[in-house]
Amino acid sequence: MIPIADHDTPHENIPLGNVLMHGIPRAYAVLFFSNNPRLGWMLLAISMFTPIIGSIGLFGALSTALLAWWLGYDRTNIRNGFLLFNSLLISFSIAYLHQNYHFSAGMLLLYFTTSIVGGFFITVTLQTWMSSQWGLSAHSIPAVLTSYVVSLSVMLAYGLPYTIASSTPSWLELPMLPAMVRVIFQAFGAMIFQAHALPGVLVFLSLMMVSPLSTTMATISISVGVFTLSMFGYAIEPSSMAWCSFNFLLCGIALGAGYYITSKSSVLLVCAGSTMCAFMAIALSVLLGTFRLPVSALPYNVVVLGTVYALRQRRTAGSLVPSPAPGMLPESAAQKILLDKKRFPHLAMPGLYLPFVGKRTVTQAFSGPLTHRGAWRYALDFETEVDGQKYVGQGINLEDFYSFGTAVLAPCNGWITAVVNHVVDNTPGGNNPDENWGNYVMIKSDIGYTVMLAHFKKGTVAVSLGQRVLVGTFIGEVGNSGRSPVPHLHMQIQSTASLGSPTRAFCLKHFSLTSENGKKQQFLTSGIPEEQSVVESVLPLPLWSEIFYHWLPGLYRYQITDQHGDVQEETVTMDFDENGRYRFVSSLTDARLTAFVSDGVFYAIDFSGDHRSILSWMAAGIARVPCVDGDAVNWNDVVSSLPYQPSPQRWLKEVIEPFRGLYKVDYRYRMSATTDVLTVLAVLDGTEKQLPRNGAWSINSKLQAKRGITEIRVHLANQQAITAVLLDYRSEA
Repeated sequence: MIPIADHDTPHENIPLGNVLMHGIPRAYAVLFFSNNPRLGWMLLAISMFTPIIGSIGLFGALSTALLAWWLGYDRTNIRNGFLLFNSLLISFSIAYLHQNYHFSAGMLLLYFTTSIVGGFFITVTLQTWMSSQWGLSAHSIPAVLTSYVVSLSVMLAYGLPYTIASSTPSWLELPMLPAMVRVIFQAFGAMIFQAHALPGVLVFLSLMMVSPLSTTMATISISVGVFTLSMFGYAIEPSSMAWCSFNFLLCGIALGAGYYITSKSSVLLVCAGSTMCAFMAIALSVLLGTFRLPVSALPYNVVVLGTVYALRQRRTAGSLVPSPAPGMLPESAAQKILLDKKRFPHLAMPGLYLPFVGKRTVTQAFSGPLTHRGAWRYALDFETEVDGQKYVGQGINLEDFYSFGTAVLAPCNGWITAVVNHVVDNTPGGNNPDENWGNYVMIKSDIGYTVMLAHFKKGTVAVSLGQRVLVGTFIGEVGNSGRSPVPHLHMQIQSTASLGSPTRAFCLKHFSLTSENGKKQQFLTSGIPEEQSVVESVLPLPLWSEIFYHWLPGLYRYQITDQHGDVQEETVTMDFDENGRYRFVSSLTDARLTAFVSDGVFYAIDFSGDHRSILSWMAAGIARVPCVDGDAVNWNDVVSSLPYQPSPQRWLKEVIEPFRGLYKVDYRYRMSATTDVLTVLAVLDGTEKQLPRNGAWSINSKLQAKRGITEIRVHLANQQAITAVLLDYRSEA
């Protein structure tokens, strides 16, 4: 299980009532790798199909919550169900044994109390140990082990279990359904010890309402596991599969939607894991059968924990991408990965700032035709051009070249690890292959990689070995030393600090590309320029940075008016999360948005909710805002189209998206500014087919210091218009 809630922040000042109202339902939801309380309440209700099992299970979860509270355990771990779900399973097991043995009230209380207290301590111990040793959750192993101990003690006292004469009404098994369908539903019901088709249908539908992807992966896994067992002679009937089928369900959710982003590759992993689980179940049934013990959830625990641990030894994620946050809905996790990959394609690359001020032409890019080849293909050459020319006159002298003698600045923070400053500059057209790099400087960045800047002008290197440099520190002047026929600056990142070491891919940070007519600049927070690109470093303006850095926490009340004059109000609460990021929550729809400022750029990320909230228009209208001179700068960004889809289409596309790719809307942004107001205009930059029915053609956002967004004007695809105006702000205090 992955029982950590998305929005829980560790603290101790949570009232007991709040802890119980969230922790109890989440203990049920955790069984399906979810932290959704709504799912938990539905599962709790369904567990009452067999009142004795449902009641004892609920009492077990409640007793454990009170025990953990009394003993002083982390309130958050009680609230998110982390400390409760194993006790819930243990309680279900006690209730199941009671149905077989009909304990007296005293013995039932003894078994229950001992199991809950002992199981709780086993849970804490195993979870702590497995987390520290292997970085893994203990899953339901504590519940399995505790149940085995109780079962053996009961058999010693009461003898072997006997089979209860079934009193289950036939309609509860839905005999009109095909056998395979009943097996699938029975597996869902067995998760809460209601191994009948009708409760299974209700569990299936409950999970489908919360996470269609989890339900799909579970169904695929059950089908594969059942087929594997049938190859060993087991009949595809509920009575033949009940002992093991829920293990396949858990494998499907864990491997296909819990630990890894749902994708074509994760489906293959689910099929492999379910097949292994079937083999493991058969082997364990032989071993545990000696002691008259069921396999319980042991096959799933062994297969999933072993698989996850093995996959964590990879050097790269490959096609199986881990979920970005434990407990996140698989639909949200898949969308986040797909959207971040589109919005931040260079996130895993080292990034360098441009090592100069002003415009330069990239005269040789990655895999350039001259010298950027093979192991040294990841490098950039920069030259200064004026009206397409590199020099004045005939370019006979080095001083004729616009690049010669221009300043070189540090592209990162770090320490100088190598300096060469004595190599004579070549005359134009000359070369010095014996001293390939000419005069050069190496910087060991704070992140750990080594940057080389080469072909400096002789005697101009202004830094020394061991010196600390920051972004923008003057390093020297562009020259023509080494293997350099014309003055230029060469920049690369190396895999080691050795001269001639192979290069590694990198990107440039916070720069602009100039259009062919030289009037428009496209701002990029990161990018890899192509050959003949004209690039320029863009620095943030403190005036506009203050708008985002000084956005005050509190309650923002907006009046929202449509074109018909209908008015409603929405209050947005803004505070900070544990990482210092802005966190917005809507009172109208419980929509959520996270945002942060980095290097003078505002980013809106991780929107959840739909188009009814003003936060959806914030997420699209100010998805990315560079705090730079906006009159000549525009930029592009991408937002997910799913929040703007009608409900049925949205539900279907959430299931399809991990397999077909991101459903997105492309916007082009530009901004203008007055003395104290920053206006950001987002206009559709894609095709009309991209735009969902509730999507926006354009979004005009106005921002002010300390007040954030003061007005948003939205023109929708359905020809409607919406205006939201900030009425007032007050601090939460």
